[in-house]
Amino acid sequence: MALLWVAVVILAFAFAYSLQFTAATLMMGRALSDSESGTGFQDAITPPWKTRIDLGIYAAILGAIGLGGWWKGPWDAVLILLSILIGAMVVRRLFPAPDSAHYRTLVIRSMSWRYANFVKHGDTVRAGVMGMLLRKAGADVDSLHAA
Repeated sequence: MALLWVAVVILAFAFAYSLQFTAATLMMGRALSDSESGTGFQDAITPPWKTRIDLGIYAAILGAIGLGGWWKGPWDAVLILLSILIGAMVVRRLFPAPDSAHYRTLVIRSMSWRYANFVKHGDTVRAGVMGMLLRKAGADVDSLHAA
């Protein structure tokens, strides 16, 4: 049972980081957009690997809740859920702010890799859009294209 609670603590940290990263991509996506849409370019700039990691975190949270409920009963399942949610709210303050260089660097790096892959595979439409977003974000697209 102690191992389950260690997993709950780890999941609270992982969930908090995921929430901060999502807030960062939302903030950056809105900043890159000229329209007043709710999310701007959040979907376009979010790294593809983030979705897979988030799905893993959510599955692990559901697994921990299910295991706690199966092992000790429904009240432990509720306690695990509340521990993860409250823990994530508290721990979230330990991670960089959404507007920090940490998240910006991760997003720009992912966008650059995707831009380079679009150029490499001749996908001019998506390369053009990603290049435009990179320029708006302040990245030097010409140096990426030359590399």
